Amino acid sequence: RGDLEMTTMNVNGTYHFFRKALTPYVHGAMGATYLDTNVPTGPSTPVCWWDPWWGYYCGLDTPTLNDTVFSYEVGAGVRLDVNDQFFMRGGYSQQWLDVDRSAGTVDQGLWRFGFGMLFQ
Repeated sequence: RGDLEMTTMNVNGTYHFFRKALTPYVHGAMGATYLDTNVPTGPSTPVCWWDPWWGYYCGLDTPTLNDTVFSYEVGAGVRLDVNDQFFMRGGYSQQWLDVDRSAGTVDQGLWRFGFGMLFQ
């Protein structure tokens, strides 16, 4: 039993259908995803380092199964322009990870909610 750690860095493209305060959108993305399974692949080894808050620290480091894979996604949602400078949006995306091991392509659904600033 363990926890999967995932970090994704993508190039995104979004298309808004209307120039109105409420508009649906579609988006696509591609990039790389770093996966760390936290499944040990070897014995723990002692390591020491300097931490700016806690000072000199020593502990154990255990190598784990990890990989960086190609990822891509598509999604759709709705954006609401609250005023000329602020917007909110929410939507659903499907993300695929090309894992070369026996897993092949892995997919997952993502619900996204966000807010941002408009520059005109």
